[in-house]
Amino acid sequence: MSSADKAPMTPKKPPQPATEGPSSSPSLPASHAPTRCQALTRAGKPCGATPMRGEAWCYQHHPDYAEQAQADRIRAAHTPKAPRVKQAPPPAAYGALQTPEDIRKVVEGTIGSLLRGQIDRGRANAILYGCQVALRAVDVAAFERRLKALEGEQAAGQKRRGKAR
Repeated sequence: MSSADKAPMTPKKPPQPATEGPSSSPSLPASHAPTRCQALTRAGKPCGATPMRGEAWCYQHHPDYAEQAQADRIRAAHTPKAPRVKQAPPPAAYGALQTPEDIRKVVEGTIGSLLRGQIDRGRANAILYGCQVALRAVDVAAFERRLKALEGEQAAGQKRRGKAR
């Protein structure tokens, strides 16, 4: 392998999409520039991407950028993706979320599972959001119970005062 093969490619900055202003490129006048890339996909359908300013093709299909676009696709294909856990713990593992203590246990368990790599970040976010909703519901239910008790005490006090007169 030669030193030229080892040297990293410096990516060219792709031209901006044709979204505003007149074109500075002699390829197509701005008034005649297409609004969608004129290339066809591998499936034979129109590309649909916004073409580069003053051009008929998007960056991926433009003949002048074919090598760079291919290098970008290869680099993207070899970029490691975050591992996703396929299986979540069964819902029974979380138990009922009826008290703040129940919710605290689920939050602790979720954070621990996330740190151990047993669940992915998206699933942990969903569980923790569910815990926020559950905690709010528990707080509202507790408030309603206290309010009902106070209203009952107030009504009882008014009845006693009414009888004392």
